[in-house]
Amino acid sequence: MRYDEWLQHGHAVSVRIEDPQANRIILPGCQLKCLKELNAEGKEIIVENINALVDTGATISAIDENLAKRMNLVPTGKTVVSGVHGAKVVDTYTFDFRVGGLVVLMKNASCGQFDGQGFQLLLGMDVLRLGEFYLGTFQDRDGREKTMFSFSVPSQAKGFDFVAEWNSARERKEREGRIIRGQHMNPKKHRH
Repeated sequence: MRYDEWLQHGHAVSVRIEDPQANRIILPGCQLKCLKELNAEGKEIIVENINALVDTGATISAIDENLAKRMNLVPTGKTVVSGVHGAKVVDTYTFDFRVGGLVVLMKNASCGQFDGQGFQLLLGMDVLRLGEFYLGTFQDRDGREKTMFSFSVPSQAKGFDFVAEWNSARERKEREGRIIRGQHMNPKKHRH
C-alpha cells in the first residue's frame, strides 16, 4: 500500500512497554521494502525484524548505513545532518517502511550508524508529523504502570490541547457550582 492509499484507509500502531519510565520507544518487527528502481540489483528485497527507534528530536528519519548497503539501496541524494558530533554530509535513500498496519514511503531518509544500539531505523518528525501520536503511562489490568506509544495516520481527531480540555472541564464544573473562582479543584482542608 502506497502512502496516498495509507492516508485514505488510515492505520495505527501501538506499543506497550513494561517500564513505566522508559526513555526509548523501539518499534519491533518492522519491515523495510526496497522499490525495484531504487535497488542496485533491480530486485525487491524485504528485510524483516528491523527495529525502529521513535525520535521526536530528529527532524528527518534515518536508516542504518550497514542495512542500506546490505539491501543494495541506491542513494537518492545527499543531505547535511547535524548532531552532538557536529555536521556532515550523508547519502539519502527512499524505501517503504512497515510496522503493523502502517506503511510509509520513506523519501530521502538520511543515513546513520546505529550498530549495537538495538535499532536499524530512526523515525523522526518527518514521519511523526504525518499523523498524531500519544506517549504516556497507563495501568494494565493488574494495576501495574506501563508506558504506551500509539501512532495513527491520518489523525483521529482535530488535534488535542490538554490546556483547552482542562479549561473546558473547569468551566463546566464552575457552571455546575462545584468550584468557587480562585480555588483549586480539590482544595485541601486547613487545620486551625
